[in-house]
Amino acid sequence: MNTQFKQIIQEQVRKELDACTIYAQLAYYAKSQGWDNLADFMGEHSTEELKHARKFAFLLGEHSIEAKVKNITTTWNLELTDYTSVVVAALDHEKYITGEINSIVKLTETFEVDETSTELLKYFVNEQKEEEWLFEELLRRIESSSEETVEAALSHDALEADYKNTL
Repeated sequence: MNTQFKQIIQEQVRKELDACTIYAQLAYYAKSQGWDNLADFMGEHSTEELKHARKFAFLLGEHSIEAKVKNITTTWNLELTDYTSVVVAALDHEKYITGEINSIVKLTETFEVDETSTELLKYFVNEQKEEEWLFEELLRRIESSSEETVEAALSHDALEADYKNTL
């Protein structure tokens, strides 16, 4: 594995773990406000981000490289004031991660990477499309009805099914 690519993947493991803590914080805030469904949704997303970190870490492991977990600090300033601000914070973070994944893909055009790495990056490009869609759809639903209506009907599985119907 190219040294530069190894470092980039190590950093992406950290970013995914950071995302895990951001979503956990969003879940905790939602729970404190009595938005149980949003709290569950963000909690599920926190778990999903942990799985993403594991995918990148295991990619390193497949190349006999140990993933190093260092300096997991949430640098995002989460100014949470209402239901919508939680969803906007999540969407902003997903857009940031999409940019990071796209940068990795672009960088890999400058050197050779193995098929496993290429397939994993393709997976994440598609995954980011879905994640951005989920939070954009949540915002659309809030704008077209109300936070209370969205909260009452919020389901991670239902939103993912709606996304799959758009494909």
